[in-house]
Amino acid sequence: PPKPSSMASYHAQLAQVFWVAGNGLFHAYSLTRSYATAKSLKAAPSEAELTALASRAVLAALSVPPSSPVLDLNLLEYDLEHEKTKRMAQMLSFPSTASRATLLAEVVASGLLEAAAPEVRELHALVERKQVPLDLAAAAAPVLAKLAASDACGQYDLPLRRLVALRMLQQMERLYLTISIDKAADAITVLQWPQIEALLVWAVKKDLVSLRIDYKLGQLNQQRNKADAAASSEVRESLAGFASALDAV
Repeated sequence: PPKPSSMASYHAQLAQVFWVAGNGLFHAYSLTRSYATAKSLKAAPSEAELTALASRAVLAALSVPPSSPVLDLNLLEYDLEHEKTKRMAQMLSFPSTASRATLLAEVVASGLLEAAAPEVRELHALVERKQVPLDLAAAAAPVLAKLAASDACGQYDLPLRRLVALRMLQQMERLYLTISIDKAADAITVLQWPQIEALLVWAVKKDLVSLRIDYKLGQLNQQRNKADAAASSEVRESLAGFASALDAV
């Protein structure tokens, strides 16, 4: 079998290849494997180096663009791109179910998140909760600024800013049927409006939000049928949570 030192170098180089190729998912998986291998070396890297490796792996996982859970469940098994990803994952000894969700679950379960720097753990907590505050951008800004200044983590700055903005758009969609473009842009301070606009177009195509831009009225509008469905879901979840709380009394 290959020496652990050779495997650590292999996964590090593989991560670089996938980053250049624009494959964020396999880039992140490669970094998690690089960290695990480096940790097992007889002459293990220093604590600071391991923290930097863990931080990169977690940020790379967070930087993978989210996907719609509906699409994951119903359509992707028949999608050629999904099959290509599955075959490549098997070839590289990554999980055949490789996805952002499974990777983040692995990052938490393996203790990799705990090994990362405090600001990385803070960012993970901010963006991966079920519902985020509408001042998420303000809360995340100092963390993002610190990470952007890091040589090891600066490359993830834009994907992470897009993630923060996406989480805010999703939360706005839960709370408002319409919201003015100016108000949305003022809240999402981590991106400029043209970047928010491009993100919104992409997110609609990926079925991550249903907001539409109405330039005439200067608003972001939610599709009525999806708004009704979302509201019904929120009500059901709230009632279920209330019932569970009553049972626990």
